[in-house]
Formats: sequence, structure tokens, C-alpha cells
Amino acid sequence: MIDFLRIREISSSKDPHNVIEHLKRMRGLPRLSICNKVLYPLEAVRQWIEKETTYGN
Repeated sequence: MIDFLRIREISSSKDPHNVIEHLKRMRGLPRLSICNKVLYPLEAVRQWIEKETTYGN
């Protein structure tokens, strides 16, 4: 997910996992937990990006 969202390119955070944690808690990044593993359904993440994207103003 870090690579898909290009976190390393856009964030100055030393640990990109902190950015993902912030997106989960504060921005509602979609995820699914199965057997104590966190999965990020690609289509749900794409829809989330579309919803979170602002154009112009």
C-alpha cells in the first residue's frame, strides 16, 4: 500500500507506516482484517482516493 499510494515520494515521514496509520485513523483508509493481517482491497482504496480527491479550489 505504501508503494501504491507513493507515500515515500510525497511524505517527509521517516516511517511510511506512520502515514498509513494516520490515513487509517484520521481519513478512513479502507482495510480489512483477516487472521490478524490487514488487507487493503485495491478497488476500495481506489474509490476512497476518488472520494478524497479535491479538484481546483
